[in-house]
Amino acid sequence: MTIRHARPEDAAVIAALATQLGYPALPRKRKPACGTSSLKPAPRYLLALDEHSTVIGYGHVFGAHRVDSDPFAEIGALVVDETRRSRGTGAALVAAMEAWAIEHGYRELRVGATSCGSAPRLL
Repeated sequence: MTIRHARPEDAAVIAALATQLGYPALPRKRKPACGTSSLKPAPRYLLALDEHSTVIGYGHVFGAHRVDSDPFAEIGALVVDETRRSRGTGAALVAAMEAWAIEHGYRELRVGATSCGSAPRLL
């Protein structure tokens, strides 16, 4: 398995994966998210590919700055293709997002608000 940065041309596969979790998405709405960003540091969109270069998962991590807490990194999305789950893909994506967080000086990695009850992960 390899992990690489998502590109605008990956929008359709990202939309298909999001749909598996019940979030129907049109690829055109995902294209800007895979491109450049004016946010600093820029959010990271990652794809997991199998040995045939087929996309089997994606993750999205970004820096969150809130008035009521120290800055932290947040996992905004983590999806593994339903036919490829429980094989380490999610763990590999989380590890890559942790590396991004550490590289950018964040000491905490949290899961987005849509994942109720998730505890922060200290880095």
